[in-house]
Amino acid sequence: MSRSLGLFLLFLAVLAALGVVGAWYLGPSVLSLAFDEERRNSPYYFLSLVAEQDASDGSASSAFRAALAQRVTTDGGALLWRGATIQVAQGRIEDEWQHVQLFEFARGGDFVEMLTSTGYREILDTRTELNRLVLGTGDAPDGIVAQGASVFSLFSVGEGDSLEFAQGVRELASNLGEFNGKLIWDAPVEDLEGDVPWNRILLFEFASVPAAERWLRDPATVTQRTLIQRGSSGVVTLILQSS
Repeated sequence: MSRSLGLFLLFLAVLAALGVVGAWYLGPSVLSLAFDEERRNSPYYFLSLVAEQDASDGSASSAFRAALAQRVTTDGGALLWRGATIQVAQGRIEDEWQHVQLFEFARGGDFVEMLTSTGYREILDTRTELNRLVLGTGDAPDGIVAQGASVFSLFSVGEGDSLEFAQGVRELASNLGEFNGKLIWDAPVEDLEGDVPWNRILLFEFASVPAAERWLRDPATVTQRTLIQRGSSGVVTLILQSS
């Protein structure tokens, strides 16, 4: 084997090793974002969902959310919206995420830099008592406002069911006007720090929690939600009060 070929093979081995280390440290979703130039230079949105593992006064969750919001602002992002869970309308008890924060970065690359920063890791290391879920997407919400109530749904949609799911979403949203509601976010999402099945988010906005509850109980809504779940292997739905 020639010396040049040996050096080239060594170079490939180093790249492969760096890829393995990067995937372990960042996770495949963040690694993909970091190496995709178009996504790296486009706006990026991430959701942080938290719940305390045991009954408490909520101080740990409050401190974490405040520290995260400050970290995001320091690193060039912005808090767009936050909500507190009023009710788990669908899902398991472990899906009761108590608080949701939505952040925006002008560039996906800025988000990756924050995620790999020492300051961000320090925040995580000091809040091990929290259950956390972090989801991201490049798709922007449509006119979200920091008031009223929201119905927040996560789905696990199969690769071959995307078209059927999209049609189901359109039918599900068809009666929103009767309840002064609006679909403000229908987006694919990726898990950024763990291994969860959800890959689609729907966010509906209402003037009040009672209006959101009436929409969920409406027979047409119940029927369409049942139909839309045929193409999804997992669903969790929360009713949130903007905070």
